Amino acid sequence: MTLNSQIVFFAISLVGFCRDLPAITPVRVGKIEGHAEVRAPAAAWRNAQEGMILEAGSVITTGFTGTVLISIAETTITLFPLSKLIIVNIDEKPDANKQVVQHIILALPLGRINAIIQPLVNGETSLTVHGPKTSCTAQGTTFEYDTETITVLQGRARFTGKDGRSFFVDKDESSDAF
Repeated sequence: MTLNSQIVFFAISLVGFCRDLPAITPVRVGKIEGHAEVRAPAAAWRNAQEGMILEAGSVITTGFTGTVLISIAETTITLFPLSKLIIVNIDEKPDANKQVVQHIILALPLGRINAIIQPLVNGETSLTVHGPKTSCTAQGTTFEYDTETITVLQGRARFTGKDGRSFFVDKDESSDAF
């Protein structure tokens, strides 16, 4: 087999392999009110614009009156004024039933968010948000989180406090760092 034949065979194999992998869902900036800025990895800060696509490692901040809606497939995150959110990672893999399992990981160094986590049309979604001392993880849940306090509006979320203990917070309940 010649070198060209080997390269063609490898390329065809790679295309077949990649065809079976799910596409990573984009993080899209939606409605913006007030002032918000975005910084992509290794790039300068610039004004956020509706429709922007954010990649892993991107940072979005809001000013005194800024709010930003961010969508990741069916999941929406509202970033409230004076907040900073980092897109850490989005991992999508098929499960044994060929359903897509999506795990979104965000960091919230400061500020407050509202998260509405909806499953994918062809799978499930979980969201983890890490604050400086606490974190929360949920699926099919609506909650507000401000780096130390979680309020669950619908569903259930796992909250991990600054001492490392983890417990569930249910609908209409709140908890703060202990």
